[in-house]
Amino acid sequence: ENYTLNDNKCTITIQANYVCPENTTDYSNIDIPSDTYCVNLSEGFETETESCPPNHGLIKMISLGGPDKYECLPLHNKIYTCDEGYTLINNQCTKTIDAIAN
Repeated sequence: ENYTLNDNKCTITIQANYVCPENTTDYSNIDIPSDTYCVNLSEGFETETESCPPNHGLIKMISLGGPDKYECLPLHNKIYTCDEGYTLINNQCTKTIDAIAN
């Protein structure tokens, strides 16, 4: 079901998963739209100001009883992936299997 028959092969194409690379998490702020970038919370550097260089995202660490801190984290683009058994082609996942003879 949902496969297209072509000679003796059946092919199905589905949307690829649009996810953060391994060891990263979604990131957005006022200037960066959601569902675009990811950050690794183990990367980055502390900054004295509320600004970061290009291709970095700012996070504010609120400190109870002390001054707040700011950290700049490199931005990673989200990537397209496919489940096992599928091949990524133009941001879609394709799987080809042998047809069943009736």
